[in-house]
Amino acid sequence: QGPSAISEIDRAYKTVSQWVPNVFLTPSGHAGKEFLKIIKQLFDEFNDEGPLRPVAVKMILIAGPLLLQKPSARSKAKDHLDCLARRLSLWKEGNLSALLREGKTIQSKLLKSKRKPSSLKIFSTLMGKGQVSAALKWISSCPPSALPVDDPVIEALQAKHPPAKPMNDACTLAGPVDTPDPILFNSIDGTLVRKAAKLTRGSPGPSGIDAEGWGRILGSKHFKSVGTDLCESFAKFIRILATENVNPDHISALLASRLVPLDKRPGLRPIGIGEILRRIAGKCMSLVLKSDVTSATAPLQTCGGVEGGVEASVHSIRQLYDDPATECVLFVDASNAFNCLNRQSALQNTGVLCPSLYQYLKNLYGRPTDLILRGTGKNILSAEGTTQGCNLAMDFYGIGIMELIYILKQHAPNCHNSWFADDSAGAGKAEDVKLWWEALQFFGPRIGYFPQPEKTCLLIKDPNKLEHFRAMFPGIQVTVEGTRYLGSFIGTKEATNNYVTTKVDEWVNDIKDIATTAASEPQYAYSAYCYGVMKRWSYLMRTTPDIGSLLDPIEKAIKNTLLPALTGLTTVSESLRAAFALSPKNGGLGISNPVETSDLEYNCSVMINEDLIKAIIANRCELFLPDTDKISKAKIHCKKLKLEKEQQKKFNLLNTCGEELGRQVALASEKGASSWLSSLPLKHCG
Repeated sequence: QGPSAISEIDRAYKTVSQWVPNVFLTPSGHAGKEFLKIIKQLFDEFNDEGPLRPVAVKMILIAGPLLLQKPSARSKAKDHLDCLARRLSLWKEGNLSALLREGKTIQSKLLKSKRKPSSLKIFSTLMGKGQVSAALKWISSCPPSALPVDDPVIEALQAKHPPAKPMNDACTLAGPVDTPDPILFNSIDGTLVRKAAKLTRGSPGPSGIDAEGWGRILGSKHFKSVGTDLCESFAKFIRILATENVNPDHISALLASRLVPLDKRPGLRPIGIGEILRRIAGKCMSLVLKSDVTSATAPLQTCGGVEGGVEASVHSIRQLYDDPATECVLFVDASNAFNCLNRQSALQNTGVLCPSLYQYLKNLYGRPTDLILRGTGKNILSAEGTTQGCNLAMDFYGIGIMELIYILKQHAPNCHNSWFADDSAGAGKAEDVKLWWEALQFFGPRIGYFPQPEKTCLLIKDPNKLEHFRAMFPGIQVTVEGTRYLGSFIGTKEATNNYVTTKVDEWVNDIKDIATTAASEPQYAYSAYCYGVMKRWSYLMRTTPDIGSLLDPIEKAIKNTLLPALTGLTTVSESLRAAFALSPKNGGLGISNPVETSDLEYNCSVMINEDLIKAIIANRCELFLPDTDKISKAKIHCKKLKLEKEQQKKFNLLNTCGEELGRQVALASEKGASSWLSSLPLKHCG
């Protein structure tokens, strides 16, 4: 304790935040429990305003890389136990210098090592952690690559993170901010923390412990009452952030993110990776306040947690485009929207529209936060907009921009519009859409929304009026064919088919990439397909009508490439293909035929999101709360339709296939026989 100790902890944090992630999972047993007790004591120091409160969060975040640092690439569990026991003694003695010296030595060996894991090895490691999306990137034809952090890259990153601006009254809601009763957050307890930890996925933030590591610390039953007590202390910490003003210096380390400049070829995309603890806390807040965020944003802004929001946005704009009364649809592209949002205006709007979330966001966004460029010793400040690596960024953005949506509604009341975060679209008569566009250009920049005319697209229906619309909307792309919108396509049948065909060609290559991994990692390849690759066209099927026949190349790639790679068979017969298309509980692999399921998927999506689609088309700004009973009944009905269709397929298969295949399907249909197929093969689960 004391100023010198605080300075030493600050220096330790600055050092470890530059380290390469290299921690082992917290071992069970006495040493692991002692580690958890240290983390709990530090949370209690913060919660009870103890003398270590100013540095308690930093100490929590440096404890992982200092105490759980792997001694070598080939170290075993016993080595980890010995290291942790020895380091715990140094920690309790307050000997941070010795811990830092050891950590620096290990890190220097890592940096000197020339061994680089293969893409397949990285794929397997990430799949073993349940990070399917990240794993798939490493077996694609263009795996992700980070740009070297030199001066030009740092300048480009700084340009994408503008300085803070004062609140702009033009797009800020006036009115007092109500303070919710703290009892609202009583449901944030140890049980919810454990649930949120299990739901959280992702790479480590600056402190180096990833979601798997914190998931074990907070969610493992090996630690018994010690783990339960830690979860309760962390839950109290979250409740304090949600109900009290906290000194921003005390939680600055929790709010910091690791900034990675990904190569866009050309250009760069800044990717922020926040601390896992922050993401778990944000997940708890989302679970508790989901209905509050939905009521503050829906129906016109669908990114605020409303179920099926993005699909409803696509369906509503498609129906508006098909409406004979609609002359044009304007699809707006904004520049660097999340980083340019006026933070102070957005916070005030949140306080008025969603007061239950206000105090938590105020603690997170009350001052600029650090974006750490690992290995350089340099940081960039996030002073405006939402912070890279914050899992509440979408909710914050959606609520923060609502006043702009209200203003546009006042200036162009007859223009139907839908928003999903910064992706906006306006439809209707040409004069109404023009009023909406002019108001957006005028008021948007006042809250940090900067429309880009050169990337904005106007879709018209009458090709004879092409020049008329170009004169009416100067500087904007005008088309009669169509454009991409939220992962789907709005436009003519021919243009839609061309778009789908292009995507199908990409997905066929993805299937081939998965098939190449099946020789050495068949279960990982199967899981990556079911939980990752297959989802890519599932979304397109749910949002784009009449595309079943266009998906035939995918089905051919599945039958002729993927299934032989997974099963070791040279060819797959029609009967066997039909068996593999059945769900695991019915004796199959769940690798469905997209040609056969496309129309049903689309109809189910429209049915489930019917009320939200109608509300968007009606251009309603008043309170919208989803009818959960109606949605549940629609889901049950859709599930029943799919089940009936599958039962019919199974009946037809068993009546036509041979006796041997029928016996295999019957055996695979027995209870528990297919449980290994319906879960991710996580390494920590064996």
